[in-house]
Amino acid sequence: RELKCKLITINGVADHIHIAISIPPSLTVAHVVSQLKGSSSYEINHIYPSQDAFHWQGSYGGLTLGEKALPVVVDYIANQKNHHQQGTIIPYLEETGGSA
Repeated sequence: RELKCKLITINGVADHIHIAISIPPSLTVAHVVSQLKGSSSYEINHIYPSQDAFHWQGSYGGLTLGEKALPVVVDYIANQKNHHQQGTIIPYLEETGGSA
């Protein structure tokens, strides 16, 4: 909310998550990912304190897309667990390439 982003959908598997969000033009993807990773790590580590602190991996993947592609991406995210179980992942939606 503080970043003025709009969450469209989110889902995950054991080792990663996919998020579709609308980011205001005044923000970069790197800034938003950095803020999401930082704030979620902070919350998780304070709600579930343990000897092994939770942290995200250093890399991430980010894509921009238009309204026409949005339903395909939303469906893919909603069915992410099935795609991984059945081996029907879409490779470019699973790649990482940035860092935050």
